[in-house]
Amino acid sequence: MLWARYYSECAPVAALAQHVSPNPLNWQRPSPGWVRLSTDGVALPNTGIRPVGGIFRADDGSWILVFNKTIGKLCPLQAELWGLLLGLQLAWENGFERLLIQPDNMEAIKRVSATKVTSDSCSLVRSIAALRCQGWAIKTQWIPR
Repeated sequence: MLWARYYSECAPVAALAQHVSPNPLNWQRPSPGWVRLSTDGVALPNTGIRPVGGIFRADDGSWILVFNKTIGKLCPLQAELWGLLLGLQLAWENGFERLLIQPDNMEAIKRVSATKVTSDSCSLVRSIAALRCQGWAIKTQWIPR
């Protein structure tokens, strides 16, 4: 819970301060009726263990649900994919019909958005693809951090 609070209150400010771009991206509420999912994985110093987590927010910006889980020793891409998979599973279980996913890892987005995702060598990518094919609307937007 503390990680989610830090992530929602402090991390976006720090990320925006470090992000140098002619078009900086500020957090925006999702369109009415949409739920926003932000996911991330972090590395614990000297261990290689990467907890993953995320936060769901309603279209008015309020918190709906937060989650975190320590998966084990992972590479950064695996941590991002685990965060997406767990977030999608929770979204489906909670009946969120319109979901805006905003991860900060472009490689994860490319992998789960590829045209031949069902034949991807990574089982996490195939599991994410199976969830995305359920009867719901999902948009993906990269958030640089």
